[in-house]
Amino acid sequence: MANIAFFATTEAIYNTAKRVVLRGQYTDTFQIFQADIHNAAQMARDVEAAGFEAIVIRSALNKTLCSADITIPIVQCYITIGELMKNFSEAIRISGIRSPHIRFLTVEAQASGISYSIKSCEDLLKVPISLCHVDSTDRLSIYDAVCQAVDQRVDILISSATVYAQFGPCPIRTCCLDGNLADESLANAFRVAKLVAAAIESERQRSRDLMSIIHNSFNAVVHIDHEGRTLILNKVTESDFNLVPGTYDGKFIWDMIPQLDPELTKSVLRGGPDVFGKILEINQSIYIVNITAVHNEGGFRGAVIHFNELERIQRMEAQAKSELHQKGHTAPYHFSDIIGRSEKILDAKYIANEFSKYDATTLILGESGTGKELFAQGIHNNGVRKDKPFVAVNCAALPLTLLESELFGYAEGAFTGAIRRGKKGLFEIAEGGTIFLDEISELDLSGQVRLLRTLAEKCIRRVGDDCIIPINVRVITATNKQLSKLVQEGQFREDLYYRLNVLTVDLPPLRERTGDIQFLTDHFLSNYGKKFGKYFALSEDAYEVMEQYPWQGNIRQLRNFCERLVIITRTNEINGAFITQQLLSAYGDYEPPQIHDFKDSADQFEKQYIQDLLKKHRGSRIKIARELGISKSTLWRKMKHFGILD
Repeated sequence: MANIAFFATTEAIYNTAKRVVLRGQYTDTFQIFQADIHNAAQMARDVEAAGFEAIVIRSALNKTLCSADITIPIVQCYITIGELMKNFSEAIRISGIRSPHIRFLTVEAQASGISYSIKSCEDLLKVPISLCHVDSTDRLSIYDAVCQAVDQRVDILISSATVYAQFGPCPIRTCCLDGNLADESLANAFRVAKLVAAAIESERQRSRDLMSIIHNSFNAVVHIDHEGRTLILNKVTESDFNLVPGTYDGKFIWDMIPQLDPELTKSVLRGGPDVFGKILEINQSIYIVNITAVHNEGGFRGAVIHFNELERIQRMEAQAKSELHQKGHTAPYHFSDIIGRSEKILDAKYIANEFSKYDATTLILGESGTGKELFAQGIHNNGVRKDKPFVAVNCAALPLTLLESELFGYAEGAFTGAIRRGKKGLFEIAEGGTIFLDEISELDLSGQVRLLRTLAEKCIRRVGDDCIIPINVRVITATNKQLSKLVQEGQFREDLYYRLNVLTVDLPPLRERTGDIQFLTDHFLSNYGKKFGKYFALSEDAYEVMEQYPWQGNIRQLRNFCERLVIITRTNEINGAFITQQLLSAYGDYEPPQIHDFKDSADQFEKQYIQDLLKKHRGSRIKIARELGISKSTLWRKMKHFGILD
C-alpha cells in the first residue's frame, strides 16, 4: 500500500511523476494527486487521515500546506542546476534574442540556495539573469513583479504554471518552468521522501516497542510531564487503579491517584532528590513507590513513577526462593533452629551470631553430629549475603580426583567425560553468597594449594583453562579433627590453616551440654511422634539413662535414636530398662554397670553443684535453673532427689 503522496500542479508534472514512479519501481510506495493552491490544504489533511506518512510537493505549494495544520512531513522537490540550464536555454530560444535579459520569478520557499545556481548559469550562458521572489498565493505581488519586469525591459520571464495562473495575458514572453521539469529533481525528492518515511516508521516501531515494554512491565508505570500531568501509563496502572483508557491524558497524577502526595511528587519535578521506597496503601493494597526524574539531551522531561505492589513482590520472591531451594543452594536453617539452653551452646550461638556480622573466613570446630552445618547456615542467614546462594560441599564425600573440578569447575575438553561446554564450579555457583566446605581436613595437598590461592587472590581458574575468573564469596569451613595436629604431622598446610582460622566457633559435644539432652529428646520425640502418629512419655529413670549415655555421635545419634524409639515403642510410657535395652541393641558398646558407677559420682557432683548455686543465688530457683539450662520443674525434681529441698 502506497504511503507517500505527490501533489502535481500541472498535467506535465503529473506525467513526469508517473514516469519517475514507474522507472524507479515506486508504484507500491507513491500515489500521485493533482492539486493546486486552492485545494492542496484540504487534500493534505485527507491524505494524512488516510494514513500517508509524507507528502512530496513543488515549492509553489509550500505556503499553502504550511497553513494546512498537518503533522506528517513535507518534502519539497527542489529545482536542480541542470533543470535551470535547460529552462534558461529554452527561454533564450523563445526570446529570439542572442543575449536576452531573463527574469526568474521564484516562490519564497525555493529562493534559498538558488542564487548561487543562477549565477553559475549566468556565467555559463553569457546572458543576464535576475531573480525576483514572489508569493504564489498573492496575485497582487505577482502582478507587481510582472509590471516591474516590464519597466526594467526584461525580455522573458520564467516561472511555474502556478504563478502564471495568478494573472492574465502577460505583456512579456514567458517560459513555463513546469514544462521542462527534469526527472532528476523528482527522483531526488522521491528518494528523500522514502528515507523520511522509513525513518518515521523506524521511530514509530521504536515507540511501539517501548510501549510494549512498558505495558509488559510487572509494575504500574506512569510518565508525567514537568507539571505532573499524565503522558503515558501502562495497562497494569489501569488495572491496579481502575482507570478507564483514554480518560486520563493530561490529568494531574495526584488527581487520578489521591493517595500520592502532591508535594512529594512536585519536589522531584522541582529538581529535588528522587524518591525511593515510599510505602502507600492504595485500593486496599500496599505499594512501594519510586519517583525518578527523567533527563535527556533536551533537558528535563518530567518524571517516571513506579508502583510496586508488595504482594506481587512477595510472590516473585517466594517463587525465586522456591527455585533456588530446588537447586539446593539455600540455607533453610537459622540460629533460632539450633535447640539448646545450656550455657555452652548459648555461648556458641552468641559467638557465631557476632561473627555473622563480619564478612570474614570462619572455621567451625566440633565433633561429628554437633551441628556444624546448622551453624554455617545460621551465620549465612544472619549476614549480608542471606539473599544469595548457600552452597554446601562435603569434602570427604567426593573422590579426590573429582573434588578439584567440582570446586573450581572445568573447561571444555579438560578430561575424558567432561561436559562439552565445560561446567561451573561450586565457587562460581556460590557467587555473591557463601560456600561451606565441610570436612576441610579431607582436602588433599593439591586441593589445599588451590584453595589457598583462591582465598588469597579471590579468583579461580577452571581445570584445563587459562582464564582467571574473579569471585565474591564468603568461605565457611568445618572439621571434626584438630587441624593444628594435622599441620604438625604435615597433612595440612600451615599457611592455609592460618588463612582459615580467622574467626573460630567451637561447638561443644552433647555430653558437655548440661540439661540439653532431655530438652532435645522431648523435641525429637515430639517431631517423630507427629510424623508417625505415635505419642508416649518417658519416665524419670528413662531420662536419667538418656543423660548418662555419652552420645559419641552427638545430636545426630540422639535424633536417630529418638526416631528408633518412636517406631518400635508399643506402650504409652518408656522406662529406663527399655532405653537401656535399645541402647544395647543399637550400640553394642553400651555397658550399664559402668554408667551406673559413673552415675553415683555424677550424682554427688551434681548435688554439690546445686548446693553451691543455692548459696550463690541466695535460693533463687529461677536463676539456678537458667544457669543450669533446665526448667524449674526439672530443678525441683533434682533437689527432691538429692534431699536438698528447703
